Amino acid sequence: MATRTPRACSGAGFQIAALELDLGVLRALVDEVAAHFPALRDAKVAVHRGGAPTMTPDGRPIVGRVPGLDGLFVASGCCVGGLSLSPAAGRALADLIVDGKSDPDLAPISVERFADGYRDPAQLEAACVAQYARRYTH
Repeated sequence: MATRTPRACSGAGFQIAALELDLGVLRALVDEVAAHFPALRDAKVAVHRGGAPTMTPDGRPIVGRVPGLDGLFVASGCCVGGLSLSPAAGRALADLIVDGKSDPDLAPISVERFADGYRDPAQLEAACVAQYARRYTH
């Protein structure tokens, strides 16, 4: 199956539905899932859904203040873990916004960690694609 590049699926008219579902990723996980839930090995799938994962070059989310833009905070780059990360990210951001600090400290996942790198779009794209590829392999 041909996959579309992020550039082919960008622009003002972009729709998630325009992305092709990569069933190879799902098929590669069948044995792992079946090891935990044997009854699912032969289960029929009624609907396959996919979307555009947000991957960062280092595979970690971006959460915290945006430097130079007072009052702007970000929670992004969830690296396919948005639902599981959202409660902790929301709480940490709320603490940061209200109290000016959070526990845990968000510095390790701040956007500032990328200040000195990835100025070349091709290098950034390659790093993000590599993180996505590693997410689903052992």
